[in-house]
Amino acid sequence: MRLWRLACLAVMAALAVPACGEAGPQDAVQARRLMENGLDRERLGRHAEAVDEFTRALAGKALSRPDRVRAIFDRGVAYDAMGKTKAAIADYSAALRLDRAFAPALSNRANAYRRLGRLGEAKRDYLAALECPGALREYPYYGLGQIAESLGDSETARDYYLKAVATNPSFALAAGRLYALKPEKPAAPPPAAKPAAAKPLALLVAPKPAESQPRASPPPKPVPPQPAAPRPAAPKPPPVTERAPDPLLRQAILDTKAGRSASVPVQLGAFGSRDSALAGWSKIVAASGEALAGLSPAVVEVTLPGKGRLWRLRTGVADKAAAQALCAKLTSHGQACLLVRD
Repeated sequence: MRLWRLACLAVMAALAVPACGEAGPQDAVQARRLMENGLDRERLGRHAEAVDEFTRALAGKALSRPDRVRAIFDRGVAYDAMGKTKAAIADYSAALRLDRAFAPALSNRANAYRRLGRLGEAKRDYLAALECPGALREYPYYGLGQIAESLGDSETARDYYLKAVATNPSFALAAGRLYALKPEKPAAPPPAAKPAAAKPLALLVAPKPAESQPRASPPPKPVPPQPAAPRPAAPKPPPVTERAPDPLLRQAILDTKAGRSASVPVQLGAFGSRDSALAGWSKIVAASGEALAGLSPAVVEVTLPGKGRLWRLRTGVADKAAAQALCAKLTSHGQACLLVRD
């Protein structure tokens, strides 16, 4: 009997211990904690440390497939922020091998290819990103416009920028390029000269004797033309940046002090720098499905006693009910969300 009980305990112990090469639940929890640490480091602008945390999270092979895609992508974003473009491309490509329809990786890899002058590969990725469900299409449209503009095709560039603005009216980069590329009005042609009136034929009449002819009056003096009233000066257009920065999906486009693009603002987090706040938007978008589809980010700089300067990441919706529904969706995806009351 004792031998039988010992055998049963041995079997139970074997079932409780993961087989060699398999990850247990505790490993998965630890790997996710490392991912969160990496995101925290990136928000603080400590990109090299973020790369280390993501690498450690991936090393144990305990992450689920979607989490592996996110960790590899996030590490690529950190490499991109460090200027290590080729390493970033390698991670974006690795994420796409696990999920071919991961639009943020396609858009960011296309940006990297374009910066390296590999325009054909960049265009391929932008077009593929447009086909992904739930993609933020203003980003690939803007990238395609940048390619066309670099090739001297202003008309095609304007078409792409128009599509970007139609997708997201708050997309300031595309709007700025549209203003810079607006066609100039053609100069008005000079008025056509009126044909000289035909002189009547002179009658062949013999002139009178000189003494009987009246003295001809002197011709009237010409009246000098009056100067035209000066036209009011046209208002000067707002300054436009000649070359806008790359819109990586870790960067926000709208950056206002009010932080309100609609009547009810919603806060998604507070960060230690503007760059980390901008990076946070793409992370939340990628992690929350289509919850933020059609919305635009805003970054609000504040100074709090005892905490110093912070940058709040916000977006806006139409009313309080929409804000509550948005927060419910984001919370279900594990993201922070708070209705702004100030």
